[in-house]
Amino acid sequence: MGRPLTVIQREDNRDKPCVMCQSFGDIRPSYTMDGLCRTHARRRSEGAPLDRIPEKAPDGAGHIDKNGYRHVTVNGRRQFEHRVITEGVLGRPLWSDEEIHHVNGNRADNRVDGPFKVDERGRLRSGNLEIWSSNQPRGQEIGPKLEWAVELLTTYGEFDADRLRAVLAVHGSAEERRRYSRLRSA
Repeated sequence: MGRPLTVIQREDNRDKPCVMCQSFGDIRPSYTMDGLCRTHARRRSEGAPLDRIPEKAPDGAGHIDKNGYRHVTVNGRRQFEHRVITEGVLGRPLWSDEEIHHVNGNRADNRVDGPFKVDERGRLRSGNLEIWSSNQPRGQEIGPKLEWAVELLTTYGEFDADRLRAVLAVHGSAEERRRYSRLRSA
């Protein structure tokens, strides 16, 4: 026979600071019995060096991803820079039916030159960014389509309110004429 087995007693280092992070002057809670945080434990299992864990990027710091889009950190969240810039210029969050396209094809070129304006070809642009919308009206009745068209024009473009009132005078109901009487030309 041999010697009897002895129980190996290991100190439970969970809920103490990570020994690797502590050696770099950082404080992260340990996750494993041997005192490593989650990141260092993962690196050890992958065979990667147990180097210092870099801090999260500060707000405004960014990088370009493999698809060529620039990402920035805003309020601790990584976001596409072109969306952040567009929302800032518009003064509102983008809607789910809106997309931002890069005019020159360079996905990292997020230049704007002021507010978004509708150009002569009907494109809503500012600098190298262009807003596309997949919004469309429901049904085929003229009334809802007119409401949708007025909403679209007041949201994105310039329109002639007097011309709209003239069309409604001929084709619109009294309710529609009343509803759109307050509109002003842009």
